[in-house]
Amino acid sequence: MKAATLRAFLTVHTWTGLIAGMALFIAFYAGAFTVFQSATAQWQRPELRESPATTPQQLESLLEEVTRTHPRAKENLWVYLPSPFAPRMFVFWREKKPEAEHLFAFGRDGRAHEISEESKLSDLINQVHYSLGLPERWGTWLMGIVSILYGLALVSGVLVHLPTLVQDLFALRRGRNLKRMWQDAHNVIGVLSLPFHIVFAFTGTLLCVLVLFVAGLNFIGLGGKGAALYQQARYAPEMTKQDAGAAMLPPAALLAAARDRAPTLQPHFMNYRSYGDAAATVSIAGPVPGHLSDLGIVTLEARSGKVVGVQLPGERGNAHAAVRGVTSIHYGTFGGLPVQWLYFLLGLAGAFLFYSGNLLWIESRRKRRQIEQPRVHRFLARLTVGVCLGCCAALSATFVASLLLQNAGGEWRTYYAVFLGSVLWAQLRPPARAAIELALLAGVLSLAVPVTNAIVTGDHLFRTAMTGQWQVFGVDAVAIALGLGFLRIAQVTWRRARNGDSNSVWSLAPPAGTAQPAE
Repeated sequence: MKAATLRAFLTVHTWTGLIAGMALFIAFYAGAFTVFQSATAQWQRPELRESPATTPQQLESLLEEVTRTHPRAKENLWVYLPSPFAPRMFVFWREKKPEAEHLFAFGRDGRAHEISEESKLSDLINQVHYSLGLPERWGTWLMGIVSILYGLALVSGVLVHLPTLVQDLFALRRGRNLKRMWQDAHNVIGVLSLPFHIVFAFTGTLLCVLVLFVAGLNFIGLGGKGAALYQQARYAPEMTKQDAGAAMLPPAALLAAARDRAPTLQPHFMNYRSYGDAAATVSIAGPVPGHLSDLGIVTLEARSGKVVGVQLPGERGNAHAAVRGVTSIHYGTFGGLPVQWLYFLLGLAGAFLFYSGNLLWIESRRKRRQIEQPRVHRFLARLTVGVCLGCCAALSATFVASLLLQNAGGEWRTYYAVFLGSVLWAQLRPPARAAIELALLAGVLSLAVPVTNAIVTGDHLFRTAMTGQWQVFGVDAVAIALGLGFLRIAQVTWRRARNGDSNSVWSLAPPAGTAQPAE
């Protein structure tokens, strides 16, 4: 390949990476946590961590009690069944006017109790992942554009490094040349995780930009009936409410009927529509192991158990199978824990890739004989530190706030306060000091996550391990690992600032000499 062509691809790779890098850092770091969204959802609700065993007969009485005392719940009632991701059975519904959410479960006294559903930690993390914490519509469209730039950066990066790909693949040259070591680490992680990054770029673009396509199709071709058609395609044709009371089959009988139709389906939840009416339906859903698009749904008549709709791997419509497959690939919901941990590590590695890319751009343009570095380099260094480490600190702070406040509004205010405060702090401090201080902040807040859990709920690491609460244990253990990692980053950054080249934006050492004309 000609040198001019290589330079052109390097320019494309550099500028697409710089433009999209910080947004992608947020998406990848938050995305690593969305892989374990069910664990986060359990961690944020202490009331649901331990539960007495609930029998199908108790579920039937719970449904009867809830629908008797809250008639509006009959319209769209959800039952979450015990599973590895949510060990406690509970009933949930959402009211539109006034807007409210309700969650009921059995207490240890054997009676139904309403449980606070104010914490939205897992939803917050997911929204930060796909919309950067911006208003959902605009943030999603922005991430669609970012995903396209991400794809360009991947293609151009491969072409740039293709000539030396094999000889440099496993080269991690440590020594006094820190720039070369960072370059090697950036290249190795980028190449080894390239297939996954291609998948993330492609599926991320589809999931974000597809919203625009579907919205346009709904307006132009479907006359605004897209939501109803999607509901029909996903579940079954909704039956016309008859306003005639009818006895519902017991949940145990409905689950047995679903298993007869789909023996490998593992039911995780039931969705009743028009509970207690002659036209009531119930959709029983859960994973079907051994498939990429593994969500299975069997819809039954709630009074007779007759199958009225099926969405199973190999039996669903092509459009639904494609959408579900893209979602499953993007979030790693197939393959169980090994795939989830792989996606988690790839998310953190991807965040490092974008962070290191910005640092390499700054270092490669450093004026080695000039004490005062260009203003644009200092600005980008401050912005990179503020956005990237600020996001890490903000998400850790939100975990703490979720237990202390149990309020979705308070969680969002905490996230924005720490994130925007970190960005502002980085602009007011020298880049090296900001990097050290924000890494320390992220480390302390991450270590505060298990401490807060132990103080507020009494569920410290040893207790959750002994009682088998592995989801809660995992959240606390990961927070400790991340906290120690951030403290190590602060230590290494401080050492570089004290002992590294003084003519650098990352130095705190006295200048080595007087300023000279730039090279």
